[in-house]
Amino acid sequence: MALWGTVLLFNIPSIFVLKSRTAGARTFVENMIWLIWITFIATVALTGLANDLSGFKPFTLGPVIGILSAFAFSMMGGLMGKKWFLIAGVFAAASIAMSLDWQFVILGSVWGCCQFTAGLLMDRARRRRVAPLTPPQARLV
Repeated sequence: MALWGTVLLFNIPSIFVLKSRTAGARTFVENMIWLIWITFIATVALTGLANDLSGFKPFTLGPVIGILSAFAFSMMGGLMGKKWFLIAGVFAAASIAMSLDWQFVILGSVWGCCQFTAGLLMDRARRRRVAPLTPPQARLV
């Protein structure tokens, strides 16, 4: 329980710090992504609390976090495109694999790989979106 309390003490303030914005209008998609993320954090925290109050071992939480992650990424898939469903499938498969003793190693590895891949895909999409439409012209110097 102390671990989850520490995680929440870091996560909740960081969400509001990152969500605060100095300029520009927030889009519908941005609002929905924040809603999905905050709901995910809240459900993991409530599941951890219910897990602890029920007297379950802390290691029974790993597969549940995998399933909640699959659900969150499937919601992002419905909002942002089908490639997010692949990440949801990876988390669903990982939650089944977490019946092993290495469940948090599996969860951490899958989470890190998926976050890196998602960031890379979003960065590529942004670069394509802001790239000039015409190729640069050769110049004689």
